[in-house]
Amino acid sequence: MPDELTSVREEVAALRAELTELRKEHSKLLHMVGVLPLDPGENWPDYLHIEAKCLALRDDRMKIPLVINGEGSKGCIAFMDDNHRTRIELSCDEHGPRFEMRNAEGKLIFQIAEAKDGSGQLCVCDAEGQPRAGMRVSEFGGVVNVLDKDVKPQAFLTGTAEGGEVHVVNAVHRGAAAMKASERGGIVSVSEPSGQLMGFLAADTEAGQVSVYGPHGSQAVGISGTEDGGGIVFYDVDGEAKTHLP
Repeated sequence: MPDELTSVREEVAALRAELTELRKEHSKLLHMVGVLPLDPGENWPDYLHIEAKCLALRDDRMKIPLVINGEGSKGCIAFMDDNHRTRIELSCDEHGPRFEMRNAEGKLIFQIAEAKDGSGQLCVCDAEGQPRAGMRVSEFGGVVNVLDKDVKPQAFLTGTAEGGEVHVVNAVHRGAAAMKASERGGIVSVSEPSGQLMGFLAADTEAGQVSVYGPHGSQAVGISGTEDGGGIVFYDVDGEAKTHLP
């Protein structure tokens, strides 16, 4: 009989010890999911806190539309489609915050990110993931780029110390037209396919001028207007003035 009592006492003591450990583990689990504080003296949390490297919200056994990943130095929230492809991703890592959108083929189509200098930049891509338009910050303002299918520039809008500039290039990536602000007014220029300047329009507070150039780069016609009136000057192929009105 004493041996049986001793055995029962040992079993009860073992059960008590196991129950104590289970209660500790249960308390830790409640703390991890934000139900209870780890220290009884701490205040109860106002929000749900979950200690996990990755949290997946399932729609069913085979579909996970939302994944929250906090592993390493990168925090990420990803929205996935029925084919388990990431369609939208919001993340932040050592390179800064980033927002991306992808199409059904998994190709990047839109991105907002932090540039190396701490400014913001935006990129829009085609269905194959190639950049086709971008926007970023420059020293004097902003820059907007438009690219062709070969990722070659077609047009860009930028800010300078004197104002804004718009440049357009042709299919062989030669300058075709430009418009910009100067210290005294505005300038518009157009070029032929090889990039040779063919027309020029300028204006300031004192006068306006239109110049037409020949195929060899020399001025052919000049039209100007001042406070005294307007005039036209015609030039020969060597750029020498030959006739003028009035």
